[in-house]
Amino acid sequence: MDGGENNRLRLTQLPLLTPRTMPSTSTPLILLGTLFTAAGYGATFLISVWFRAHGGSDIDAGNTLGMALVGTLIGVPLVG
Repeated sequence: MDGGENNRLRLTQLPLLTPRTMPSTSTPLILLGTLFTAAGYGATFLISVWFRAHGGSDIDAGNTLGMALVGTLIGVPLVG
């Protein structure tokens, strides 16, 4: 037997693995999570407008986003 036949024999001796599928009940939750994530990112573009509408400035919006960044950098490693 040459190397090619030997490889074919080994591959046919492997057990057949059935692919794992995602339950269909998870799909709406994934879509909802994706929607909320996208909305959160989109809201960062509107935060400056919101601050100006309430008497703040772009500096206030920047400070808020900066503090959110610091909180994220500290919080994520703590929770794993």
